[in-house]
Amino acid sequence: MSMDKPVGELRNAFIKQRFSKYYAATEVPAPLELVQREFGVITERGGMWRHLGFRDHKEMQNFLRKQVPIHAYHSSTYYNKPNARTMDEKGWLGADLVFDLDADHLEGAENLTFEEMLAEVKKEFKKLLDSYLLGDFGFDEKDILIVFSGGRGYHAHVRDKRVLQLNSHERREIVDFITTPHLDIDHLVIREIFDSKEFQGHASGKYIYRLYPVDTPGWKGKVTYSVISFVNRTEEMEMDEILGELMKFKGIGNTLAKQIYKSLYPGKSGTRGIDKIRDKLNLEAFSSDKVRNSFINYIVKEMSVELGGETDEPVTSDIKRLIRLPGTLHGKSSLRVIPMNLDELNNFEPLRDAVWDGFTGDAVKVIPNADAEIKLRNEHFKIFKSKEIELPEYAALHFICQKKCDIRI
Repeated sequence: MSMDKPVGELRNAFIKQRFSKYYAATEVPAPLELVQREFGVITERGGMWRHLGFRDHKEMQNFLRKQVPIHAYHSSTYYNKPNARTMDEKGWLGADLVFDLDADHLEGAENLTFEEMLAEVKKEFKKLLDSYLLGDFGFDEKDILIVFSGGRGYHAHVRDKRVLQLNSHERREIVDFITTPHLDIDHLVIREIFDSKEFQGHASGKYIYRLYPVDTPGWKGKVTYSVISFVNRTEEMEMDEILGELMKFKGIGNTLAKQIYKSLYPGKSGTRGIDKIRDKLNLEAFSSDKVRNSFINYIVKEMSVELGGETDEPVTSDIKRLIRLPGTLHGKSSLRVIPMNLDELNNFEPLRDAVWDGFTGDAVKVIPNADAEIKLRNEHFKIFKSKEIELPEYAALHFICQKKCDIRI
């Protein structure tokens, strides 16, 4: 690499050399029904190169090794002619149901480190899998491909034959069910009148509120399950810790959090608000409708899963979407896009397990253009703007892909 080259070219050349080493040594698995998938790539030259199709796994592998993409994708859609130039010519045959959880969509993500964001999005992703895909929808684990995106999140590819023909509107309804119940409180809890009066032709009454039985289908049963899980989990926690959890919800401040706490936890065992909830699903312990409804809204928020930004159409409802190709590298992190099963997900640590072993510990000189830090392979690295430093190849590559370092020749 010549020192006469602009910084960007030096950076791109360094990345391409290392990515080339990866693709030369790595067998990237073929996606299901490879010949019906459209592929797209971005190389160091920039711009999306799409409408690609491959006849077999060998042709796909040879393409990756020759072109060395910085980013590689395949369609969630199955096509009759995936390499045709227009959608009409491609011939839509169906599409996987794909869920994309990205840490950027998490509330408060801007205050988290990269490692903390990945930990939080993993929690959300497991909620999506356990509570919705495997729970409410009853998909079989064998029909769900779990993928670490190589960046800030995870993908779930549902390949159950029953979802392949769903249109965009039907997929949007699934997203809506997962992200919010679109029901007011009176639809999520039971309201029973216990004292009614009539005066001058006007009826009035007092009501008692209860949770639905936990086996009630849909959000009603989910709310009950989640309320009971919450009180069981928090029963032995300190007050300040419980208040801290409640105040993570935008609608709950310190005063309201304390009112919720006082409604649930103080008192003798067997007579507390949490005991009444567990024994008879009774919500009468709350001091007011506002306190009760705020608590239920908090539970609903905790149960829902954020599947997209405020302006982005979620991947799930897009029936012609390109999604990252498992087994490739992510050009903004140098991390592998890793397919896995549910058991593997439980023990998966992205910044340890997604760093390719072939990226060595050999020293590489870099000039940081920003202050940054990261923990890779259980080793902590910290860089400071304009302060030249030597890093092991795998750490230098990560910072260079993020454009936080320039290569020093």
